[in-house]
This record gives sequence, structure tokens and C-alpha cells, in this order.
Amino acid sequence: MANQMNLLKYRNYEEHDVINLYSAMEGELTKGTVLEYVSADPDNQNGFGVSFANTPGYAFSADYVVNWKVQTASAYSKKIAGILLNDVVTTITDPWSVDARFVDPAKLAEKQVVVSGRAVPFVTRGWFEVSGIDTTSGAPAPGSGAYLSNSTPGTIACGNTSNTGEVRTRIGTFMTSTGLFGGVLVKFNPEF
Repeated sequence: MANQMNLLKYRNYEEHDVINLYSAMEGELTKGTVLEYVSADPDNQNGFGVSFANTPGYAFSADYVVNWKVQTASAYSKKIAGILLNDVVTTITDPWSVDARFVDPAKLAEKQVVVSGRAVPFVTRGWFEVSGIDTTSGAPAPGSGAYLSNSTPGTIACGNTSNTGEVRTRIGTFMTSTGLFGGVLVKFNPEF
């Protein structure tokens, strides 16, 4: 199985750097995934779903849809949005499997999850402890660059070049080496 990014407990960021206007293109994502912008049409920012058939024009589906989109960042993207703060899910298992749309919002907040299709919070810069980084091109060291992985989209990697020699997109700096449990401190500050 490929590496899967995960945002750990240490997070240091300004609330002013948190964006909560976009939904994720993918159905399920793990917190800590690096995102890129897909679309943001200022004339199409709210989506009350589709109209019901054979009903008045003001009757819409119950699911509100956020039309501005982000997705998992590709290896050489220059449209980096930020790091995902919560998991994106379609179902929750607690104690049995339930469609996440029908779960109490307080329970969703407690579990740090967002329902797929709704606005996802991501942060544009800060210091984060993450695990599951791509180490195929080396190990993280204090002061070394953090780049987008070309093998696993949305994952942070070590080393500025891929196996094919292409230069990856730098998204920050490693502040520590990998810890005992696989966590590493990253200063996330994409450069463009």
C-alpha cells in the first residue's frame, strides 16, 4: 500500500490562514493531504442541489453542494491550496456504518471529519507534524526541503527531484528528522 499522509497532533497556524470555501473532488481524503485548486467561479459559489422533478422551481434537493473545488495535489502543481485539516468521509462507523450526511454535526466535529461534498477546512501555511511522507528520494533532515511526491498525490516527499529527474514543487521545509513513531515536523509554506 502507498504512503498515506496523516496530520498528527502538533499544529501551529493562524486561524486567518484557514480557508473553508471549497469542497473536495474526491469522496474520501485523510487530514494532512496537500490540496490544489480546481475551480472557483465567483458567479457559481452556492449550489442548492438540483430541482426535484414535477415540483415548483423553488424546490431543491436537501443536500447543499459547494461548487468551488479542490483536489489532491499532483506532483508538479503550481496551484497549491493548503493542507487538509479534517478527514473527508462518506460514511462513519460508530458503532455501525452510517451515511455521514445523517450524523450529528457535533459528532462530526468531535471526530474531525467533514462530509464529502461539503466545505473542507484547509490551511495555507503553518507548522505541522505529519506522518506517511514519501521517503523514496531520501530521509527528512532539519532544514531540508519538503516537496510534493510524484508517486503518491497529495503527499509530502523528501528530495527536490523525482526518479525521472524532474524538479518537484517545493511546499515547505522539514524542521526535524523522522521521530520514533514516524512523525516529522514540517513548516508548510508553498513557494511560487
